[in-house]
Amino acid sequence: MQKKWMSVGFAVCLAAALLLLLSAGCYDPTGPVPEPPKVAPEPVYTQAQVDAAVVVELEEIYSPLPDDWGAPDVCDHIQFLRFRPSDNSTLDASGIVDTGNTDAMLLMVPGILEGANGFEYIGRQLVYIAQTQYDMNIEVWAMDRRNNRLEDLTGSEAAEVSGDAQTAKDLLLGYYYGGEAINGNTFDGWLGEGDLRYLSEFGLKMDTEDMFSIIMTMVPDAEVRKEKVFVGGHSLGGIHTSIFAGWDLDGDAATLDDAGFNNCAGLFAFDSTVTPVNLIVDDYIEAYAPFLPDCIVEVGKDVTWAVYEVALLGMRTGIIPNLVPTELVTGSPIDAEIMAIVEPIGMFAHFAPEGSETGEAVEEIPLSDNMKELLRTFQSANQEHYDDYYSNRAPQVEDFNYTNEAFLGMFFDDDFTHIGMIQTSFGFMQGGAIIPKDEDLGYPGLFVAIDAGPDENHFGEGPLYSWADFDEVANAADPDFNGYLDGEEILYTTMDNEVSSIEDFARALYKGPTNLTEWYFSTRRLVDIMGAIMDYGPCYGLNYLHPDSVLDLPKIEFIAGEC
Repeated sequence: MQKKWMSVGFAVCLAAALLLLLSAGCYDPTGPVPEPPKVAPEPVYTQAQVDAAVVVELEEIYSPLPDDWGAPDVCDHIQFLRFRPSDNSTLDASGIVDTGNTDAMLLMVPGILEGANGFEYIGRQLVYIAQTQYDMNIEVWAMDRRNNRLEDLTGSEAAEVSGDAQTAKDLLLGYYYGGEAINGNTFDGWLGEGDLRYLSEFGLKMDTEDMFSIIMTMVPDAEVRKEKVFVGGHSLGGIHTSIFAGWDLDGDAATLDDAGFNNCAGLFAFDSTVTPVNLIVDDYIEAYAPFLPDCIVEVGKDVTWAVYEVALLGMRTGIIPNLVPTELVTGSPIDAEIMAIVEPIGMFAHFAPEGSETGEAVEEIPLSDNMKELLRTFQSANQEHYDDYYSNRAPQVEDFNYTNEAFLGMFFDDDFTHIGMIQTSFGFMQGGAIIPKDEDLGYPGLFVAIDAGPDENHFGEGPLYSWADFDEVANAADPDFNGYLDGEEILYTTMDNEVSSIEDFARALYKGPTNLTEWYFSTRRLVDIMGAIMDYGPCYGLNYLHPDSVLDLPKIEFIAGEC
């Protein structure tokens, strides 16, 4: 939603002030300050009640990959999070699903750069609500792609178990940056292109057949699958759901028992669509072109057999990157290290939301150049601030006083982060002057904290910036969240724009044996989706033989304006 000034006079005043700042080349900490947060209403039920009623387990299915791929043994297992009632009402004697006592099973497939914890919140809520409000027993299975098994979460899991921010920080720094061992393991470093050549084989066939493996293992009876199993996903996961529905497991179009549409009861999508992929290929290319090298985008425009074969050869020989180059879409290079750091950022925001050490998750980390650049982009108010970021004329992130929650909000909230694919609407920063980012940075509609101290000689002495949650910024009686300067008013956000809890989001980033991000997302699967709709697809195991079958299944699509 476009943010609007409440006063034209104030807009002119602030614009003049910013022009004066630019022309003078000096730091100015003044700006409108957000109003105090409102009192949040009492929840209908608590997350503690949900946790007591819902069990979350990491399930594994042994499914070895071909030896000639060269992938590590850890990738020989499919894994998924299983959300089920804690009263064991959905379990049979062997530990799989008691289909007679279970009303529905939902397989959820993550989107691009996303792991199973993308469904950590909704999975728990659905199981709880179904049982307590509708007297139904359901299970939710959140799939982790095999790429996620390449992540070394030893330090993160030890930090989580500690339950204490300081202990967690010591464990994380020691394991990932200090060479310290945990349970006999030491960190070998983040993986790069040279370590991951085998990702050239981690494509659509592997991922789709893993979906089949999960539902067939958990529900062996095909007739029950057709009645009670529902398949869906978020973003790219919705497109993958469409592929699943039209997939033929044995590649024989004449035998339909093993086709996706005959192994589920219906489909769903979050911020995505379930439809024949050949009908949306142009939209698909436009949506995912920023994630891909130009040569791969050209594949999508003219997906001939020869072009696909050259692209495949390029990935296998390392000419084309096997890791999706995320900097093309984010405006900042988001590498595996940064993907890993967001987990402790969420952890600290959850353990100690009001902790006042700026960026507790990164304050003592020897920051990589990529991380420094990301923080520079987050904190810069205008082009001059960006250019002078490393001088004593413009404050850096560490010069500001952020609580752990506010630091998390700077990374992910849609009013502060420029990375569109991760923007979430969970409230607004408070406690000090906050101004709009200057449009010369190319990020209209975003805001930035500006007060790091009274002047250049006193950086670090500014106010403590904290966070007002989604239900604290506004309510029906007062739906606007404003800032004020000298009696003038600026609209920061509204009740309609803020719909998620920062506490729930922080938890989803780290909670449990896996996480929300996928550190090593392979280019191959994006290329394969384009190849799957072509006649030569089955020659590469892309058995998307029944594309129109998705039209015969019940479906529901949830498209959010704000997240």
